[in-house]
Amino acid sequence: MRTLLIIFAVLFAAAAAAQEPEYIVSGAVRAPGRYQLAGDLTVEQAIAKAGGTTEAPRGSTLAVRIQRKQGGVRLVFDAKVTEAVLADDRLDVRFVAGRRP
Repeated sequence: MRTLLIIFAVLFAAAAAAQEPEYIVSGAVRAPGRYQLAGDLTVEQAIAKAGGTTEAPRGSTLAVRIQRKQGGVRLVFDAKVTEAVLADDRLDVRFVAGRRP
């Protein structure tokens, strides 16, 4: 009986963890990976949670591209740092030469 309770507790914990909303940060950040989305979060805050950006090459500008599922369609767009991060977003952080228009 005790073994059955332990198995149930492990399965319940795994199922609960799988339901937590997440987002992914990759590219020019110090700690790329998956992060839990708890409450409202901006792109700037998501980058901070990922350890901040790596050192920017001289004369470059930060560029963030988001991949987001919306209505069964995957959208890809350049985001401002004030853009809201949603569950299952994928943020790709890069530095580009020169200034963004």
